Amino acid sequence: MSFLDDNPEVGPCGPRHLWATDADEAFQCAVKLRKTHSESLRYLAIGLETRVATFRLCMHPGEQVEYCVDGKKYIKEGEVTSSYVDQGVWLDAYYSALILRNNEAIRELSMVPEAVIKNSYFRLDDFSLAEFNLLQGLFNASANFQSLFESLANAIKPEEVTAEREGIFFDILVPTAMMIGHIFGRSETGYQDAMSEALQQHWNYYSSSDDHIRAKGGWTSLRLTAMAVLAYEHKGYLPAYKSDLEREYVPEWLVKGDFT
Repeated sequence: MSFLDDNPEVGPCGPRHLWATDADEAFQCAVKLRKTHSESLRYLAIGLETRVATFRLCMHPGEQVEYCVDGKKYIKEGEVTSSYVDQGVWLDAYYSALILRNNEAIRELSMVPEAVIKNSYFRLDDFSLAEFNLLQGLFNASANFQSLFESLANAIKPEEVTAEREGIFFDILVPTAMMIGHIFGRSETGYQDAMSEALQQHWNYYSSSDDHIRAKGGWTSLRLTAMAVLAYEHKGYLPAYKSDLEREYVPEWLVKGDFT
């Protein structure tokens, strides 16, 4: 993949964040084209490592920060920034870490202060903040999960959703986040129903226009795959997979951790 070799001076945390965006596209294409598992995972890991490094640099201003991307070591001075530290970037990293079973990355992302996300260029609404807090608390033994989940549910305010965000909010964000309650609940049926509905809504959104159809982010759903991994690791649940298309959205080998 040329961006790894042709742009060493840009670095994995350059001003245009080239490594993360290129790695995302390479991962989606590799999975879609059924490349080897190791190749697909390499690109997913590059996107994760780049995003984790960005947050690490932001959290240690003025310090010499060391990080590795794709097996290569970098040292850069940390600085506070509003770029590429929004909740969407954090979610992409967190979901990737879940899929890769990268516990160290999950731990580091769970320590990112709320203030860092709030300082990003993108406005943080109540739902996004509640989702951020809930996911940070998943692996925190002292977190009050019930309270965090109630805060998430209470933050769903249809009247405050803008027309531009309505589709992705109701078809993608809410179904995925609410699935967490079913994963940690007692009913596999509830989880399976929620996953089936979320998969259908994912299809609805990414088939609703030519632009959405071409969006590579819809080929494999990081959100739903991460939720499926969470369910599999905690309860042994696998998605029902009612069609081959659902297996493309949520690849079974990623859910099971078949990384060979």
